[in-house]
Amino acid sequence: MSLYSYKAVDADGRTVKGKLPADSEAELESKLKQSGLDVIAVNEVKNIGLFSFFSKIDIKEIILVCIHLYHLEKAGVPILDSIADLRDTSENVKVKQIMMDIYDALKNGKLLSEALAKHPLMFDNIFIGLMKAGEKTGNFADVFFHLEHHYEWVAELRKKIKKAISYPIFLLLLMCGVVSIMMIFVIPKLTVFLEAQNIPLPGYTIALMKTSKFIQHFWWALLALPIVTFVLVRLGCASSKKFAYNVDLFKLHMPIMGTVLRKIEIARFCHFFAIMYKSGIGILECLDVSLSIVQNLVLRESIAEIRHQVSEGKKITMAIADSKQFPVLVIRMFKVGEESGNLDQAMNNINMFYDAEINASIEAMVGVLQPLLTFVMGGLLMWITAAVFGPVYGSFGVKK
Repeated sequence: MSLYSYKAVDADGRTVKGKLPADSEAELESKLKQSGLDVIAVNEVKNIGLFSFFSKIDIKEIILVCIHLYHLEKAGVPILDSIADLRDTSENVKVKQIMMDIYDALKNGKLLSEALAKHPLMFDNIFIGLMKAGEKTGNFADVFFHLEHHYEWVAELRKKIKKAISYPIFLLLLMCGVVSIMMIFVIPKLTVFLEAQNIPLPGYTIALMKTSKFIQHFWWALLALPIVTFVLVRLGCASSKKFAYNVDLFKLHMPIMGTVLRKIEIARFCHFFAIMYKSGIGILECLDVSLSIVQNLVLRESIAEIRHQVSEGKKITMAIADSKQFPVLVIRMFKVGEESGNLDQAMNNINMFYDAEINASIEAMVGVLQPLLTFVMGGLLMWITAAVFGPVYGSFGVKK
């Protein structure tokens, strides 16, 4: 399948431009004709590039698609007509073009899950898995309802993760900026002043002057160090599974941040498991999907072992307890759900608990990091003040 750029005219005479994947120009013209567009020009895109049409669709657009399809399904509209309606009414060009391709695939006899699977940058494993469950039960309305709430939860979780990372980074960058300005521009001038006084300098003042000179000469190395470290860690993770595993293990044991990351991963696992299980998918399949959802390799390895034990007949509660990676609350709720036969409700209870826990943990982390960075900043400024004015005041005392 190739990517074509096209120029067409709609029913109102307006010019429409875009890009669309197709097997041939004839297939592209057929797709556009079905959307009420008359083709003017078509060109095959030879060099797609990194930032191209094949880029991930924003999660807000996926939520809108789920809401749209849910309401049409509840109204009794056939799925083919619902896709056609999305194709014709969507304001997002990429979504419109993807719906064109899905509509064409459905008309050619493909299942909805097969048509969606051709667009992995918009429809992930959860979406495809739930569509397969909907095809078995014929209840697409519940599927789209679950997907809508699932992606809203994912969007909210991303906001929480962004909040957990962005504010401490902002404070750290602010602190580094202030210290850099002091060391590169302010301290050198004060050094000239102190050296001109011909007074004995204490060790902490000499240390400050040498630190300032070091930063002046090697600022580029200090600037490049975190970037080089990040790149080397990423390359190491890509080339060695053992190295990547140890990095993820280190993340889980980091002070403050490690607790937040573990709670986020456990909440993600429980949420995805509940969504899949509630839609009629078996426990083993739910665990299979969880393997691709959970990002931390340590927890992913534990889930793989849980899946293996369950496949051999062990109860999921016992398998989770044996992994030693999940807290007592998760184990207890799995046990309650397993014994009562209401596992999806037990998972929802865990989600509610961890949503509150993640918020509290993020606020606690920010509450610790903010005064900690402020304390470090105050310590540095106190060092600079004492190193500069201490010798001067000392000299006044000696002269007196």
